[in-house]
Amino acid sequence: MNMAKHETSITRNRRKVMLLISLLAFLLSTGIQAQEIDLLIRNGRVIDPANNINALLDVAIADGKIVKVAPGIATEKAKKVIDATGLYVCPGLIDIHTHVFVGSKPETFADGILSLSPDDFTLRAGVTTVVDAGTSGWRNFPLFKEQVIDRSKTRILAFLNIAGGGLRASRRRKISMIWILLKSLMPFRNIRTLS
Repeated sequence: MNMAKHETSITRNRRKVMLLISLLAFLLSTGIQAQEIDLLIRNGRVIDPANNINALLDVAIADGKIVKVAPGIATEKAKKVIDATGLYVCPGLIDIHTHVFVGSKPETFADGILSLSPDDFTLRAGVTTVVDAGTSGWRNFPLFKEQVIDRSKTRILAFLNIAGGGLRASRRRKISMIWILLKSLMPFRNIRTLS
């Protein structure tokens, strides 16, 4: 008889533990669903090759992270809602050929005014990463890193130029490049268009 009471007590304790676990799971799941959304992007064509997605969906963002991608996310908990009807919503794009070693030197790319400041053109165009195509060399890369890479919101990857000082563009070099281009077109000087 004592054994039967003990088994009944164990069964009751198991039920209580299972009930508590179920209640905890329910509370956690409703807490996640009730999470306040900072930004809700609705009705956009979501293209995400990494997750094999190409559909009209909503994207919910909270604390700078995507918390849900699904159709018809409720707008009640969203602080801001953007209607992306007719627009594409995708992960950040990568521009694989840029010159972003911007500086104050006139008529040069490396540390000069002929390069573009990455944050001036990237983020508004959906580009989150750029690859600098050899604007700096091994000699001036530390300056490039300090002056541009470390201060930019855009992620910057860099190819180093074989020339220690990186890419330079003086007037003389520009003229010689134009001359080389013109000489390369010489074989075609007698070609006429058909009329």
